[in-house]
Formats: sequence, C-alpha cells, structure tokens
Amino acid sequence: MFALRRASPPAGRESQPESGGRVDERRSSEDRVGNARDRRARGEPRQAASRGRQARRDRHRDSGRIRPDTARFPGDARSRERSMKVLKEICSLERSSPGRTAVTIGVFDGLHIGHRNVIERLLQVKRDEGMGASVLLTFDRHPLGVVRPEAMPPLLTTLDEKLSLLESTGVDYVCVMKFSRETASTDYRSFVRDTLIERLDMRHLVVGYDFHLGSGRAGSQELLREEGARSGFGVTIVPPVVIGGRVVSSTKIRSAILGKNLGTAARFLGRAYFFDATVERGSGIGKGMGFPTANLSISDPGKLVPPAAVYAVRVEPEGGRRYGGMMNIGSAPTLQGGGKRRIEVHLFGFDGDLYGRRVRVHCIRPLRKEKRFAGTDELKAQLMQDREKVMRILEKE
Repeated sequence: MFALRRASPPAGRESQPESGGRVDERRSSEDRVGNARDRRARGEPRQAASRGRQARRDRHRDSGRIRPDTARFPGDARSRERSMKVLKEICSLERSSPGRTAVTIGVFDGLHIGHRNVIERLLQVKRDEGMGASVLLTFDRHPLGVVRPEAMPPLLTTLDEKLSLLESTGVDYVCVMKFSRETASTDYRSFVRDTLIERLDMRHLVVGYDFHLGSGRAGSQELLREEGARSGFGVTIVPPVVIGGRVVSSTKIRSAILGKNLGTAARFLGRAYFFDATVERGSGIGKGMGFPTANLSISDPGKLVPPAAVYAVRVEPEGGRRYGGMMNIGSAPTLQGGGKRRIEVHLFGFDGDLYGRRVRVHCIRPLRKEKRFAGTDELKAQLMQDREKVMRILEKE
C-alpha cells in the first residue's frame, strides 16, 4: 500500500542583538519615521508601488517564473484550499484510480523558473492528452548525499519548503521517494518499467534538458525516447530557461546567494530566496536597546544560509501576515564577543510573542557587513541608520 494524504498546508554584524522571541516595537518620537512609511515597510506599499510590483509579477508569470505570492509560509489559508496530494511511499496508484498519468522526475532544489517551465509543460501534456493525473516524483534527500556525500551541495529548499512551493503549481500528486544506494544502483529501464509504468501508470514523461535517469546517469534523453517508443509512452524534453545569456540552474543560484547577489538569485528563482526557521529564546539585550529581535534556528543543517551580513528582509510568521524587517547573520562581536553563528531578525511594527513559532524569512537585499562597534551607543546609532535604509529598500520592492 502507498501512504496517501493531503499535503500539509503551505504547513553578520550584531545589529540584531539577542532578545528572544517577544518582539515589541516601541519607538520614541526621535526615531518615529511616520505612519505611511511604517505601513510600507510592513508590506503595505503605496498604490503606485503596488501597481509597479503587480506589473513585475505579470512579467514573471509570462516568463514562467513563480509569482511572489506562491512562496507564502505553510499555513496560509489560501494554500489549504489546494488539492495537491503527497505520497510518501510509492507502491501503486491503482487504488486511487487517477487513470493514465503524465510524470516528471527531478530533485527540483529551489523550484526555480526552469523547474517551473518543466511543471507547466507537464500540466499542458496532461490537458492535451487527456491524462487522468499529473505526477511529480522527487526524493526525500538530495541524491548526491547518497552517491557522493563529499559533493553534496547546500539545499536551496528543504523537503518541507519544496512541498509548500509545489502546492501552488497545480500538480495533482507529488511522490516523495526514499533515495538510497539501492535506488542509485537501479538500471533506468527497470525504474521505468517497475516504478513509472507499473506503479504510476505513466503514459508521458516530461523532463528537463539535463535530465538523466538510473545508475550512472545512463538513461540519457535519447535512450529514454527509445524506451518510450518500445514501451508506449511519450517523452518531452523541456529546454532551459536563459536569462541574460545564462542558463538558470540551482548551481548558479547557490553561487549567487553565497556571493550575496540576492537580486540575481531572485530573478532565477522567480521570488526572493527564503528559509524557514523556529524562534528561540534569547538574552533580551536587543529589547533593552529598543531593537527587539527574534532569534532563529534552522533545523536542517543542509539548508543554505546567506553569508554573514545585515539584510533587508520580509518575515512571515506562521499563520500571519508579512512584516518588513532587518536581519543580522553573524557572530555578534560587540555584544556576544563573537563565536557561533547567530541569526537574528527585527520586525517592523510587530507586537506579539513569537517564541516557539515558525517563521519564513524572505531575504531581499544585503545592507552591510558585520562589524565590531566601540559600544552599545555606537551600535544603536548604526541600527537606527540601518532601519531607515531598510525601509527605503522595502518601499521599492
């Protein structure tokens, strides 16, 4: 039996000194920047800016990019209405009677605009050929973590993040297959016959331009087409997406993020790069300075975290709306004396308790490097300047 369930709903410097998860914004008259600016920084931009963003979203959609609102945090009410189903074990789809299926396979790390094009072609094939269901087959871990652990790249999306993004694509089923050494050693012909045809009732395979299947990546596009002709299924190869003369790929996006080039990463992803985290209790130093911060912990050690710096961000608490904010990634050398990496975020206009809650942090733009200050007065002055700059950045996004 396969396990079938409805997908869980999309379920630096030390400018951000620790204060834990209670964020209570109390601004004095000297640092109040006006209600209108506050609303824009919290994600309520003026009408003209909103129209400009909508036009950019329309262009993103036309180029096959994922629209920004599809990266909402799991728990968003709109996501609960979607009908995508997740299979955590693959044995047979016969009992669900979806009929003939169109299938795509891949890691889909980051679910960037090239992946989006593959998925859109999958849905088109399903419609044009009257298939019963569209199926996306992915893996519970990155295959390189099993085949060549030393070459394992940092993840653009954890499995849960990837599933939350897939909720908005229109795919009927997502099959999450355990990737093991046995999987890696499976001949592509056996995989096609035993998994894709027998278990998924595949009648059409849709894959990206660089896709290979099976042990040693032996199943090339040409061989898959030959196998399709023998076994009675169609094969569609989707060409790459090219932006500015560069082919969009997960590798290039990782390089852009590690180089703090978040603009390039966002263009290739079709959205700002994000990570999900849990708010932990901190020391409360930031709150005492007038800059309360949420201290964040990322559970998956394989997740790619941007380099140490101060960033303009948008933060979405689980089940809530987005807030503008500024984030510090680094060792907090002034207040904490350096040491381990800390991720701290200050939310604009938030008043509430975040301890233990999940948040999604959208990384918009790097602001400056982490540095050691002479004392808390100098640090606070810098934080006030940072806040002004971040608000101006978020007004334009």
